[in-house]
Amino acid sequence: MSNISLTARLNLNAIQLRERITNLGEQISTGRKGNTYAAVGADAPKAMDLRSEIGRRETFQSTIEQTLSKIKVSQDVLDRIGVIAQKFTAGTAKLLGAAKPEEIQIQAAQAKAAMVEVANLLNEQLNGEYLFGGSDSSNPPIPNPQTIATKPGGMGAAIITAVGTLSGSNVAAVLADTKSLAQSNGETVTPFSDFLRTTNWATSAPYSVGDLVVNNGNTYRVVTAGVSAAAGGPTGTTAGIPDGTVTWDWVKAGSTAGATEARTNILGNDNDRVEYGIHANRNAAIVSTGETTGSWARDLLRGLASIAGLTPDKAQLGNDYTTFVTTVRRGLESSVDALALERGSLGVNETRLQSMASRHESVSTSLTLQLSNLEEVDMAKTITSFQTTQSQLEASYRALAISQQLSLTRFL
Repeated sequence: MSNISLTARLNLNAIQLRERITNLGEQISTGRKGNTYAAVGADAPKAMDLRSEIGRRETFQSTIEQTLSKIKVSQDVLDRIGVIAQKFTAGTAKLLGAAKPEEIQIQAAQAKAAMVEVANLLNEQLNGEYLFGGSDSSNPPIPNPQTIATKPGGMGAAIITAVGTLSGSNVAAVLADTKSLAQSNGETVTPFSDFLRTTNWATSAPYSVGDLVVNNGNTYRVVTAGVSAAAGGPTGTTAGIPDGTVTWDWVKAGSTAGATEARTNILGNDNDRVEYGIHANRNAAIVSTGETTGSWARDLLRGLASIAGLTPDKAQLGNDYTTFVTTVRRGLESSVDALALERGSLGVNETRLQSMASRHESVSTSLTLQLSNLEEVDMAKTITSFQTTQSQLEASYRALAISQQLSLTRFL
């Protein structure tokens, strides 16, 4: 019985040694103590907390990196638009004085082409997302960029037409018309999307046909111009909704007032939001000054369309022509200055995000090291233990063989 008991104990010991070798082999292969938190014993709660915090930091870092890619592309677009604005600002000098007819014609043609380029730049995308469209990132902020200078009744064509009426006594009226057209959010005038021109409904406000508003979670379109009521606004989902002297048609359920919505932003840290979005039709972080519509994009498009509308005969108008071109130059200068400030402001936020990403990476590295100390094995010690256990198993097998031989001899 004693030999049988010894054999059983040796068998059990061999089984335990084989299990230990299997575990040590897996640790050598993976570098980890085990596949569950049980492998780290009393350190399991700490390991879980560390892994959760690392995941949180990595999420922040990934979001920031994606945003930095958007900012980089946006900055490239703004840089190019700035170059265009500077070129035509400088070019106005050649339109003054004894301007040659061919110079006026050349700049007019170039300005019309530049309008199309600017419109396409404002439609820039990254991974299918329009960068200057606000929260409506799946649709272009300028739906028809190729016709921005030629669409009948549109801002570009209307400004060109207005410039064509310039005579010896109406320069102030023409300049007022070009500014009003550039500022317009009218349905047939503005080149910008319906989303970007949609506002929140306002009390006792004048509305024109085609205006879009958001009220009580619905979007409505003006079908009869007038002044809105002192309270309430359009409700329901039908056509012909009265509101003061305005009549509205329901367009769709839900929407956002793109004309006034906040800039796109991200949470770069627990309580630190950073803005980076820029809407194509309005300034983001700065206030334009000087001869301005209030928007550097509109100022630039107004200036380009104004130059596009010039013809050689206008240079014969004397002071009115000089006043017109000088005012156009001042508007372009406002666009150049505002663009520079906009790029600078965006650059500041870009730097903030880069700093946050760097901190998240640094903290994640430190936490990962702490986690590895809890979850990962000391490879040198593990290999030594593996070799020692192998030797013990071999010795166990030899002892088991001797035990079995003794048991057979006693039996015989």
